[in-house]
Parts: sequence; structure tokens; C-alpha cells
Amino acid sequence: MALCDLCKEIPWDNLPTAPPDSWPSMSGYPYLVDFHHWPEDSRGYLHHQSLDALRNAAGNESCGICSLILTQVELCQAELEELKPQWEAGTISEYGWPLWEMWIVKREVGGDGFWVMSTTDDTFKRNVRLVATIGLCVDDGDPLAPIIRGRPVEKYGGTSKAITRVCDWVSACNEHPKCSPGDKLLPYRVVDVGDDPESPYAKLRETDGQEYGKYISLSYCWGTEPQFTTTKVTLEERKRQIAISDLSQTHQDVIKLARELHVRYLWIDSICICQGDYDDWERESAKMLSIYANSYITVAASKAKDHSEGLFSETTPREYKKFEYRSGETSGQVMAFNLPIDKESGASSYVSLPDEPLSDRGWALQERVLPYRTLLYTKQQMFFECSEGFRGEDGTVLDWRFVNVHDMPDGQDQKKKPEDEEAQEEDPKASLYQSWYSLLWIYGPRKLTEPSDKLPAISGLASIFAKRLEDEYVVGLWRSRLLEGLVWQSLECRRVSEYRAPSWSWASMDGIPGLGVRAPYEEVARILDVKVDLKGTNIYGEVTSGKLKIQAPMERLYLDVKDWDPTKPGFKYDNNPPIRTAHDEAHARFDFDFTADDAPQEALKIVKTLEGKELFALILLKAKDTDGETYHSVVVKKVDGGEEYERLGFGLLDEKALGPCSNDETSTITEATQVSSLAASCPTYTGDLHLINVTRTINMTGVETLIGDITYNHDFPDEYVTFYSSTLKNVTGSLLMYGAGGKITKTPGDLNITLPALRTIDGLGVYWGWGDVSINTDPKLNIPKGFQISSGASQSSAGNLYLNVTYTYSIGVSGVDFQATGGALFTSSAEKVEREITIFGNSGIKRVELDDLKFVNYTVDVKSNPDLDYISLSLSDVGLLRVKDNGRDTHLSVPNLKKLGGRSDPATHTSGGDAGGIFRDLVNASLPLLSEVHGDDVDWFKGKLNFTSNFFSELSLPSLRTANCTLGIDENIALNDLSVPRLNYVKDLQIHDNPRLLNFTANLLKKADNINMTGPFTDVEFFGLEVITGDFYLAGDKTMDCSWFDEHFLNHIVQGSYKCVGNHTKPATERKPSTPTDEADLEDEGSKQGGTTSSGGGGGSSSGSNGGLSTGAKAGIGAGVGVAGLILLGLGAGFLIGKKTKRPPGALTRTTESGNQKAELDGDGKPSRGVKQVHSVEASEMQDTGKSELPVVPARAELAG
Repeated sequence: MALCDLCKEIPWDNLPTAPPDSWPSMSGYPYLVDFHHWPEDSRGYLHHQSLDALRNAAGNESCGICSLILTQVELCQAELEELKPQWEAGTISEYGWPLWEMWIVKREVGGDGFWVMSTTDDTFKRNVRLVATIGLCVDDGDPLAPIIRGRPVEKYGGTSKAITRVCDWVSACNEHPKCSPGDKLLPYRVVDVGDDPESPYAKLRETDGQEYGKYISLSYCWGTEPQFTTTKVTLEERKRQIAISDLSQTHQDVIKLARELHVRYLWIDSICICQGDYDDWERESAKMLSIYANSYITVAASKAKDHSEGLFSETTPREYKKFEYRSGETSGQVMAFNLPIDKESGASSYVSLPDEPLSDRGWALQERVLPYRTLLYTKQQMFFECSEGFRGEDGTVLDWRFVNVHDMPDGQDQKKKPEDEEAQEEDPKASLYQSWYSLLWIYGPRKLTEPSDKLPAISGLASIFAKRLEDEYVVGLWRSRLLEGLVWQSLECRRVSEYRAPSWSWASMDGIPGLGVRAPYEEVARILDVKVDLKGTNIYGEVTSGKLKIQAPMERLYLDVKDWDPTKPGFKYDNNPPIRTAHDEAHARFDFDFTADDAPQEALKIVKTLEGKELFALILLKAKDTDGETYHSVVVKKVDGGEEYERLGFGLLDEKALGPCSNDETSTITEATQVSSLAASCPTYTGDLHLINVTRTINMTGVETLIGDITYNHDFPDEYVTFYSSTLKNVTGSLLMYGAGGKITKTPGDLNITLPALRTIDGLGVYWGWGDVSINTDPKLNIPKGFQISSGASQSSAGNLYLNVTYTYSIGVSGVDFQATGGALFTSSAEKVEREITIFGNSGIKRVELDDLKFVNYTVDVKSNPDLDYISLSLSDVGLLRVKDNGRDTHLSVPNLKKLGGRSDPATHTSGGDAGGIFRDLVNASLPLLSEVHGDDVDWFKGKLNFTSNFFSELSLPSLRTANCTLGIDENIALNDLSVPRLNYVKDLQIHDNPRLLNFTANLLKKADNINMTGPFTDVEFFGLEVITGDFYLAGDKTMDCSWFDEHFLNHIVQGSYKCVGNHTKPATERKPSTPTDEADLEDEGSKQGGTTSSGGGGGSSSGSNGGLSTGAKAGIGAGVGVAGLILLGLGAGFLIGKKTKRPPGALTRTTESGNQKAELDGDGKPSRGVKQVHSVEASEMQDTGKSELPVVPARAELAG
């Protein structure tokens, strides 16, 4: 092939590059690509400066390169001529015409070749046009092969040269450390192609789930024609033998390739999954992540429309122009050929392969994204991609590839596209969320043979994202960013006829979902509850229903459908019927989840059904950018016959769309009439309100939703205040009520908050100087950030406090001087508190009654309230219950509590967070149903059940079976009866310095990690104990006989150190020097021992009397007698407890006799809603268990301080 004089002089292997600051703009037309910001001094090698000169070189001079350039130039001209009538009519923007002053630069996409650029008649002289793209290649044996890496594309993919090329790519990739080519766990079923490359047979093999090896996974279009499959009926036959000639062409080709690559196993979905068996399909489809990620290589039949077309079919022919070229001292034959302009200018089109049939299929997305490396057979050529990049036969080379999960954060090092190189570092999880949104953009328009596969077809992707994001998957969205996910925008979408996802999920639509909010935003709504019902067991698969409970502002919308009919000839319309707010139309934009373009009849039908319906904008986010604030919302309608809503579309509003009911600045209100007027005119108000010097009655009836905070300052000391609204339902911020504080001159004024419709408010606070405080709302009120009443920075006083809510994040009452006559009462209807209840440092409060409370996630903390004498809680489960340092006559009743601990507040982990129960300074404690106590879920040693420095004489835990924590009974000066009749397991038992506690029995206890007991014990029994994994230390009265423990514990039960100190029949025995050796050291001993976490049940009992089965009297009883003795003790103990108190089950008792305070409740007592009074019994009803030589506890009056 000849070259013109101009082309002969160009150094094709050493061309200048495009300026780095230039960038392309894609028009959507394949031959109209402009580059911006291309300086004139970066024009590269000048080529022909007119179209006539180019045509002359291509024709008269027979220049092969110029003829290739001219081919694409003429296509560009033809496209411009075709579009000219449209821009003359004003329907599209005008494109500049090239001036054909051309120059040449190096090909930007990688590989060998060049681009031809031309100036245009653009008015601003800032754009240049890419008019031709040419590639260069040489044959394998050409002397220039080391210089020019491109090769001619093989016509058929199954030739020996093509197979060799694939083998070379795979061999080179095997050296990449990130491409993971080693043996991996085989799928449950694989196709075994055997060792003989000529064998006409293969077979299906079922592995045991523990076999490792190499296998190839296949990605292809099934098509509509029947193909070779496996069913329940044919499964055994497939396992015996498969005739390769019976397979489709694609299956036959991949078997040939596997044998050439010396890979024995294949995974082909139609053969390895039993077709028609839903359970088998669901189980195997849920494993797509591991199947494709673990494959040796994935082979994609990208160009085949169905299974019959194969891998190795003919590629699109190319025209090559050969010419002689010399590079330095090396000469050879170079071949030039045309490249697609749109793919060259937008390199992502090379890797996304938009024109290939497989790229249109839904299942094929994760089959492309999950493998470490993929071989792609396309219409144009073979491509190979791995962690090192993307390459083709013709020399196309990119150092990045199609989006891949192994390149994302928490995977391998992510390779960025060239246009992203200047991007700032992002939070890895933020980048992952954006990657998910990008994948959905690609996935949305893809087709599925079965519409119900919309979620299953990306379940493999969802599972790996869930792991890396550490987030909960919610029907295609993510729990921690659910509000952002809900404002997806439908692009050319329509709903499917059969249910497959709730309306709020993009998965309910076919089409492109636009997700992600780029501008910084704040959430103005809150997700209260999520409920999704799965069809099967795959949590990333099909669903049968999905509901969200949302707290959000709602703006009424009005739909005008009078003249909207897309079925009429010549009808002019936007994609959606007009919709507006009450205040504005121009400042709001709404897009429905359907478009008239897709289905005019269906769209019209939907719109007609909306006539007369109440539509709302559910406002979820407030985004801030350079243009101001924008509210992101979803358009909803109420479902007939209920309180549920259905999503119809997406909306954007600015503050003008909300009219006078929106204010960027805090509105200060000083007149009651202003409050009433604003509320009456604004069903939804956006902005903060500050109420000052308003009269005592504040009426906000009219407003339903307030997006912001309400702050009230009470400047009317000694007078009551009523804050009222019969309509207010939602407050996205807080209501903060500040009393008169230091201005109080007489009696502090009462506060009555009556909001009967209020369902959600972010926070509620009452501060600084009120009398009685009464809060009445909807019984199902939710307060996500909690309720707080405290002194703040000024004087605070209050009467009784009533809090009528169902759910709140936290309740805090601190630093309040309660001044109710006879003592104040705090009560609440709260059923669930998400984090904590704190009642701390309040004077004058006598009673705390939370008899509706069922659950507190982390902490109930009642401490340092000097006048408090009665606490009633009905909860059944709490992480930490701490009652301490209150009045010395404090009674505690928790009749329904079954479980303590197992978790602690994450905010306290680094500062000594606790889990379990801590009880101090109590005169009574009732915990009749408490059966298990666990340590912190992070650090078990922080778990404890401690009774320290209390004033009761008896402590009964009749239901306690498991104490997977420290069980501590310390310094209780009056305690003479400790009962744990059912204790089965304790991690760390610590009983110390209880001067009246002489006896302890725990004969159902089977396992302990450590036992450490010191005190005046005379009798201690552990006849059922089987193992102590750590240390045992017991130091009692000198009359206590240790011989039985020496005989049974020393060598048979205790695995750690052992010591028993008492009256030995032989010298004291011990093992390991980890426990004290002198009795003089007993007072300072008993450090708590750690051990491995274990599970079990618990129970046991003790008595302060000398009766019962003692270790001294019964030391000769062996293990064989222990069971009978244990049963007898259990019955006897139960009888004594029930007999001596003469009270009904469930009654909390205290004796009037000094020194005999009691904390006990029968184990068979029925749970009550809280003990309403303390019952007195005569001293004669109580068994006297005191010791005369011990000091007598002072009378009740002194105990109360």
C-alpha cells in the first residue's frame, strides 16, 4: 500500500499526546465528538489542511491511511447533514462544522494508532472535533512485533492462533498476585470434561462441598429456544454421562476451550442447577458470588444472542491497509484499520460492550462483576480483563476494567478511570454506596426472561456489598442510607404487572433507577420500622411484601389532569401531568414512576385513577448546594381503606414551593395571635420557632408537621402554662420548654403539654423551674432522641412528672428539685426505651413507677436521689439495671424481669461500661423471675450481678439459673439468708464481708469458672458441682470443716488453684500459690478470677441458721448420696421459704423488727405490673436468724437517714 508524502514523514510509533486538560463531550451520535480546552500550541503533527487535499491523497495518491481517514470523515459529514434540519428547527442544539484543518495525535485509549482532529467553526473557537481514529497492528512474526503490540483479529475464535492467544493471556495473568488463579472450593455441581481432550463425553459431578480445584464458569444468553438442561428426572443420567454432541454450540465451545486450558471442570447454570426445582434454584442462585468469584476464569459469550451461536463464530470483518514502516533500525509491515470514534473518545464503551447481546441481560451483570478475570468473545474481537486492566487482540490496552467488586474498597486496590484521577479521597463506604448506585444504573434497563428475577439476579452482588458495607439489605436499598435510597428517580421506567417489590423500591420498576444525592444533605425524616417478608430463604432474593414506617413532613399536592391525554393525535405534553403544591408550581419538579412515552394508554389509565385522590410529597432530605436548599421527596397517595401510602414518583421542591410556611431563619414570636395565625395557615411549617413572652396558653392547632425546633421561654413565674395543639402530628426537631428558673418568687408554675395527635418528635426537653409537669400525647408517641428534664444552668423545681409516650430513645431526669407535697411521683407510659433511662441527683422525688415499661436496650440508672424510697419497673429485659445511693429506705420491685445483661452501651465500652445488675443501699429487692444474667457482649468481665452494702436481711433469687458474669454479694451488714435454689452455672462467684451470713447452699450448681468466698461461714454446700475451670477459694469460720472439699474438690473438680480455710481434720490443703496462705490475710483476699466464656443454667440457696445439711456434719457423704440430698434440700428450702413468710406469692415484705430487712419473692409468684405498696408483717412471722454476738442493725428511722 502506498502512502502520501505527508503520511510517510509521520513517526507513527512516537506521536505527541493530547493535552491533559482537554476533555470530550459526547453527543449521543457516534461521529460527533468534540474536545474542549485544546490549546492551539498542542496541535500535534499537522496533516492535510483541507478536505480537498485529503480526498486527493486518498484517491489520486492511493494513500491507504488517508483513505481510512476519509471513510470516517465522510460519515461525520453525513451525520451532520442528517441533523441539520433539526437544529434549524430549534429542536436540538447546533453542532459546529469542521473546518478540516487537521492534525494527528497519539491514540489515547492505549494501544497503537492515532487520532485525527479538526478545528470547527464553533462561535467561541474553543472546540475541536475528533474526525477519525486509526489503529495499527502487525503479525506475530513481524520484526516490529516487539514495538507494535496490536495483532490482526482472528476471524474465528476457535483457531489455533486464537486459542494460543488466550493461553498467553491466561499464563501472563497467572503471574499477577491479585488475580487469584489458584485452586478454589468447587461448586456443589460441576461439569467434568475429563482428562482425554478427544473424548466425546462429559458428565455432571456432585462434590461434597469440601473439594478444591479449578473450574471455568460460563456466562451466556439462553435465548428462547430449548437447550440442554438438568432436571430432577435427568439428574442421575447426567451424572453418568453427557454426550457432548447433544449440547448447544456454546456449551461445546467452552468444553473445547477448557480442555485447551487444561481445566477439568466447568460450571454451566442450565446443567449444574436442576431446572424447575425452585428449592435447588434458590439455593444455587444464592451462591453466585462464590461461584463466579472462585472460578479460574469466566468465559462470556458476549456476541451470541442465544445458546446456539457459540463462542467461536465469525467476528465483524475489518479492512486493513498495509504499508512499510521503519522504526529506528527495524522495518516491517504495519496494518492500519478504522476504530470506532465513540468508543475511542469514551473509553468506558470499550469495557461496557453496550452493543453486545449479553450486555442486555440482567443475570449477566453480576457474572461480569464478580469474577477476578473474564475472557469475552465479542462481535469485534476477543477481550481479556483482570485486575491489571483490559486488553484486546488489536492492541487496545486499558489499565482499568469494567466495574468489579474486587477493585472496590475492602477489596483490592481500586484502579480509577482517567477522568477520576483528580477526585478527592472519599470515605470508603461512601464510595461503596456510590458503586452500588452505579451498578443499579447499569442493571436497571437490562432484560430478564423471568421478571421475578429482578432481585435474585443481583443477589450475589448484594451479599458482598452487605458484608463490606456492614449494612442491612432492604429490597435493593441499604438500611443506614434508606432515606437517600428512597428518593430514587425513575428514568424511562414502568411498573411490572406482577408484584415483585414494594412501590418504594426501584426493584418494582423496569428501567433505569437514578440513585444517590451528590450534594451534602440532612435528613428531615426518620425510618421508624422496616418489615420485609421473603419468598424463600435468600435474604437478598425474592420478597412477597415490604412496608416502611416513616416519620416525615408531608406537603399536599394537586394534580391537573384535565387536558392531559397522551393518546390524542398531535398531543403536546411533558412526560408527566402537571402537579403543584398549594403555594407554587414553578419551584417544584415532580416525576412519576411512569412515562407516557413508554405506554400512553397505561399512563393515562394511571393518571385517571388519581383524579380526586389526595397526593402528598413525603419530604425526606434537605440538600444544600450553590443554588440554595432543595427538598428531596417522594410522591405518595393513600392506599384505599387504610393508613398506608403507595409511592407514585419523585419530587424536588425549593422553599418557595412551600410558600410562607417556610423560613430559613428562626422565627421569633411574642404574641399568642401570631402562633394561632401561623398554625392555622400552615399544615406544614419549615423552620425553627422561638416563642418568647407569649401568654400562658399557646395554641398551635392547625399545623400538622413542623420541620424544625420549637423553643419556649417561660417569663410568667408562679403561673401555669398550657402548650396545646389538636392537630400537630410530627416535629422533626425538638420541643424545648424553659421555665422561669431564678424568677420564681412563690410557687413554680405548672406545665401542661397536651398534644393528643403527636406521633413523632425528635426530642422533648423540660428545663429550669416548673411545678407539676404533665405531658399528654398520642399513646404511641415516638421520641427518637429522648426525653430530658433537668436543672440546666439555673434553678429547677417541679411537682409530679407524668410522661405519656410509647417509645423514646432515652429518658433523663436529673438535678430537679421536686417540691410536691408529700414527695413527688415520676411515672411514664413508655413501653420501649431504645437506649437508657437516667434518674439522677433529684431531690424530693419519692416514687418512680414505670409499670408499662417492657424493654430498655442498654441502661436503667437510678442513683443519688436522696429522698427516693420506692421504685417499680415492669420491664423484662435490660442491658444494665443500676439502683444505688438513693434513700436508705428504698424498695425495688421488678416483678417481670427475666434477663439482665448480654449487651452494654457502645458509648461506654472504652470507659468501663457495665452489663447486668448493680444494687446498693436497698431495704427490699424483688426479682422473682430473673433467670439469666450475662456479661457485656464485648467484654464479659464487665458483666456483673452485684448486691453491695444493702440493708435487707434476706435475698432470694428463686429463678436464677445462669450467671454468665460475676455474681457478687458483698458487705450487706444485715444479710443472713441468701437463696439461689436453681443456680446451675456461674462464671465468677464472689461472696465477701457479709457479717451475718453463716450458711450458703448451691446444690444445683454444676459448673463455675471461679469461686471466691470469705466470711463467717459455718456451712457451705456445693454437692452438685461437677467442675470449676478456674480457681476455688473458701475461707470461713474456724468451725467450718474443709475435709469434704479437700477430698472432692482438690483433685477432681477444681482445675485451677484450690484452697479451703476452716477447721481441718488434717493440715490445710492447697494447690498453687495463687491464694492466701495465712488466715490473717483473709480480709484483703478474694480477687476476682477470669475464665473462658461458657453457657449453662443456674440455681442454689443459703440460710443463716445452723440447720440443714452442713459440710462438717455430712463430710462423709459421697457423690452417690449427693443427688438424693440435693433433691431433699431443694424441697426443704422451698417449703421453708413458703412457710415462714405466710404471704401470697409475689408479695414484697419487710419486717418491722430492727435488723431483719428482707428481699425475697417466691419463685412461683405470678408476674405483676409492679408492687403498689409495701406490706408489713409481724416479727413473729419471720424466722429469727440473727447471731447475738453480732451488732444489731439500727431501727428503720435511722436506716432511712
